[in-house]
Amino acid sequence: MYVPKVSPTLLPLPKPSGHVEVVEQLLAAGADINALSPRRGPPLAVAAANSRAPVVRTLLDAGADGNAVRPSDGATPLVVSIIEGMDDQIPHVLIECADVDLEIADKEGYTPLLHAAGNGDNLLIAALLGAGAERLRDSVAAEASREWLVRHCLWDWKVLPVQALMFAGGDPNGEHSGLTPLVAVSFKGDARMANALLEEGADVKRRVGPAGYTALYCACALGHQEVAEVLLRFGAGVGLGRKEGMELLANVCKQGHVGLLRLLLGVVPDPWVVDEDEVGLLAQACYWGRGDVVLELLVAAGPHAVAGREAAEALVVAALCGREGCVKVLLEAGVHPDVVYEGGATPLVAAASKGHVGVVKQLLAAGACASGVGGGGRGKGKGRGEGGSPYDVAMSEGHVEVAEVLLAAEAANN
Repeated sequence: MYVPKVSPTLLPLPKPSGHVEVVEQLLAAGADINALSPRRGPPLAVAAANSRAPVVRTLLDAGADGNAVRPSDGATPLVVSIIEGMDDQIPHVLIECADVDLEIADKEGYTPLLHAAGNGDNLLIAALLGAGAERLRDSVAAEASREWLVRHCLWDWKVLPVQALMFAGGDPNGEHSGLTPLVAVSFKGDARMANALLEEGADVKRRVGPAGYTALYCACALGHQEVAEVLLRFGAGVGLGRKEGMELLANVCKQGHVGLLRLLLGVVPDPWVVDEDEVGLLAQACYWGRGDVVLELLVAAGPHAVAGREAAEALVVAALCGREGCVKVLLEAGVHPDVVYEGGATPLVAAASKGHVGVVKQLLAAGACASGVGGGGRGKGKGRGEGGSPYDVAMSEGHVEVAEVLLAAEAANN
């Protein structure tokens, strides 16, 4: 039989279909079964990537080193078969070989199990675990698996790799670059992935980073209502402190997320109790011009809210910032246009001081006293504020148009 002449130090690459007979001829001719190609690695790695299972089995039976690594990336034949292989049976053939080490990581720190999990291959994961591979969180790839898990949660919109990583023993609470998987998906807004992680044991109250952000904080700050609903269903709101809860509410008021506002009002303790040095939720919503949030807060607080300190503060803030939509909501809800807030500030004086002619007209149309002598609400002072009447304030600030509107309104009333 004709046997081709071959170098005794390198086994040529079989074609992708896998020619067992050719391999046997080459071995019989004295080819080195463990010779290294600088780029392709040992023959077994080349076969794992480009050939078929019978060729790999033939090489193993002939004594090929199942743990020889490819110089370029440190990948073993098993890793090569997982990430590059053309035949899904090759990894299983290699796993069944008693001499193959399942824990050898490549230069990136990725073990065969981590590569299998990254591919979402649960059958291969089960085979590796069944053959004795350590769970990811306990293996040499623990740090790399935390990185992969966070990366998948943050950038990959597929649930499958995350579930596979969990199946492979990944740590659902492992932190990488200041993020846990659950915080990462809360940033991203993936409710399905958040639910999958929580079912696998992710800590719903785990804090990350110097500021100690939770998954719920991230979801609320970015307006991800579906994620927040999942987190609350798994207990994120249980034992929530008032300070933290008010911070969450402040965020959703700023962003204008009415749905999230409804969710949080049901779990934050005493959201309507405002200390003297605090800014109420209504005023915060007015500052940001969130009229829909103002309306939702008024409905949730009940009819008594329009006569309270928060409503007075809110109308003054809305007038000061020129938030005509918020002023309209508050007036229609029954907040008195001449309400006096602490320090003697009235909505009309506040609007006049900033030249908000539209708000001034709204307040006058609702019955505000053009001279500034009101008396429609809770507060301190006489209703003119420290700077005089609304007209005086407008003139001192150079808002001539506002001054003319006030003067005309005062003349009409006389």
